[in-house]
Amino acid sequence: MKNYLKEGEPFYMFRMDNGLNFLTQIDITHAALQLQEKKANKEKDSIWNEYKDAIETLLKDYELSVLGSDNINIGKETDDRVCRFCGKTKAGGATFKKVAHAISEALGNKTLKCTEECDQCNARLADVEDNLSVGYLGIRRSILGIKGKGGVKSVGGQNFVLDAKKHQMILSEKTLIEDLGKQLKIKLEGRELFTMQGLYKALVKVVIDLVDGELLRHFRNTIQWINDKLVAEEFPPIRQYYSESIYAQPLIEIYIRQSIDDIEKGPYCFANLFVCDLILQFVVPFVDVDKGMMKSADMVAPYWDKMAVLLSMYNMQSEFIDCSSNEERTAWVELVYDKSDIKQADSSGKVSDNLKMLPPKWTVDNVEFPKFDPAIILSKEMHTIELMDVNDKVEVDEAWAHDTSNNIRSSFILDEEHNKVFIELSIEICNTDNTEHLLSCCVRAEFKIKDLGVVFANENNGQFSILKDFVIYTTVLALIELNRVIQPKFPIINLLKLDAENLCSHYRFGLKE
Repeated sequence: MKNYLKEGEPFYMFRMDNGLNFLTQIDITHAALQLQEKKANKEKDSIWNEYKDAIETLLKDYELSVLGSDNINIGKETDDRVCRFCGKTKAGGATFKKVAHAISEALGNKTLKCTEECDQCNARLADVEDNLSVGYLGIRRSILGIKGKGGVKSVGGQNFVLDAKKHQMILSEKTLIEDLGKQLKIKLEGRELFTMQGLYKALVKVVIDLVDGELLRHFRNTIQWINDKLVAEEFPPIRQYYSESIYAQPLIEIYIRQSIDDIEKGPYCFANLFVCDLILQFVVPFVDVDKGMMKSADMVAPYWDKMAVLLSMYNMQSEFIDCSSNEERTAWVELVYDKSDIKQADSSGKVSDNLKMLPPKWTVDNVEFPKFDPAIILSKEMHTIELMDVNDKVEVDEAWAHDTSNNIRSSFILDEEHNKVFIELSIEICNTDNTEHLLSCCVRAEFKIKDLGVVFANENNGQFSILKDFVIYTTVLALIELNRVIQPKFPIINLLKLDAENLCSHYRFGLKE
């Protein structure tokens, strides 16, 4: 919150890491305020004591770590260090040459690093981190001038471009919500795709990077979830606070329950991430000592007031955000902007010469296509068909014909110029609860189409649509090729039993540039 001090007016500061008990610091501050007022105010005392009691209960039940103000490397730096995410050591093939920022450097983090995140996992999990730093906060970090690697980044959306070097906003007419005279109320719509569950994973990954290594044994299932080897459909929401402060360097408060067994005290671990102009409060899921008691909104609901006690003094607005969805979306921000800082886009809707706008959203069968005819596929070419990470220790019995889980990553790219479609499909096969990995497989296929226009439409409103039957048919062709590689080794596994239509919902669609 903004505070305006008068000249000569005293103010008070205290730190969490100076060795002085937090409650003692509160008492000292309270006493100083009373001396300043010359008399005790009973009403204020009552509020103060109630607030102090709530803090005392929280800090009695939880150990609090506050990180971000000082440079710190979390973890070992010796040759026997173990990666927190894959469990590998240098002897096992992992390398630790790169700097792994516990919070993305794009969000301004210069101080918090993890020495126990290997180079391979650092690269692999970059897509997870992008859900937070690029997809969810990409607009905010540029507007607020957050300096990441290379300084403040320009950003382009579906209806705007912010040029960070020129400090200029270029808008299309679609951004305007209300004309306020010298100012405009506008809605900026992002173009970078992310998922809410991916956002949740990115937040939780920060905690895994920073928590005491001795406690990692309680977060094994959490790490499996971050690694896409554990699947769930329901999660607690995150609580988002709107701050009037800007956090050029992110900070994080991590709370660990003092007693492993006292589940009624609240979640074993929760955290507050101070980033951009937000505070994101979240519960770390899948912790073993929570025994499945903190996995939904209803289960966590009784504890939000307790978790928020240290934030309640600021009287900030907040909202709960559901993070269960894996559906891709884009972020948006509403704000009031001075007209002098805004340049209107021309009538053609052109936003920028050097910051290209990407397709906003894809729809399936949004236009009326002709009936699909497989004959339009002139040729197919399988560039890659391979099995990876085969676990020969797994006993593959009849149960694997039914009790399997499939973690899927896929892309569907259209080349309008050459009438071609490129499919990349990666599938990991595990048992039902994702605790036992069997294998991963990948296919990269290219299809030559007689006329791409009969299955694909670029609509006038900026939307893109594609014929669902065509997507399903080409996906099945790719699955047939994968099956031919898998079945000689694992006859019981049949990828053609997968629901191809549901499989297509995992695709990231795009246009080849």
